[in-house]
Amino acid sequence: MRFCYSGRRGQALRHPVSGTERTNPLNIATKATMSVEEAGQRLGISRCLAYNLAKSGDLPTLRLGRRYVVPVAAFDAWLASAGSHAA
Repeated sequence: MRFCYSGRRGQALRHPVSGTERTNPLNIATKATMSVEEAGQRLGISRCLAYNLAKSGDLPTLRLGRRYVVPVAAFDAWLASAGSHAA
């Protein structure tokens, strides 16, 4: 079993790492939002193009300060609607 160490220096807390954390460290399916980079990876496009789509409003995003985040539910709905227009 693998362990992650977290906590302050000298105060390491051990907790086991599950198999899903090893295979899916970002846990995209369980997160409410993802980064623009993660959305780009899911679309198979470059980081630069993903940010250009976010800034132009073509990719559904929320602005948190200087950071863009992509709501997973809105992304999935956007992707499904884009697929229905192509057919």
